[in-house]
Amino acid sequence: MTTGKRNTQGMAWKLPPLKPATPAWGAWFQQALESHRQGRLDHAQRLYEQILAAQPRHFGATHMLGVLLY
Repeated sequence: MTTGKRNTQGMAWKLPPLKPATPAWGAWFQQALESHRQGRLDHAQRLYEQILAAQPRHFGATHMLGVLLY
C-alpha cells in the first residue's frame, strides 16, 4: 500500500524522506543568524552550509544562505 498524493498517471510521488529535526540544528541556525546580523558573513555561511549538509530541506538555512550570497 502506498501513501501520499498521486500524480495524473496514478503513480505515487516519490519524495526523499524527511530527517527529524535535532536541537543542534536549531542552535546552529540561531548562531548563524547572530553571526549574519553581526556582519561575520564567513562564519554565518559555514553554519548555513553545515545545516544544509545535515538537513538539505531546512527552509531557514536555504533562505538565509541565499540572502547572504545575493
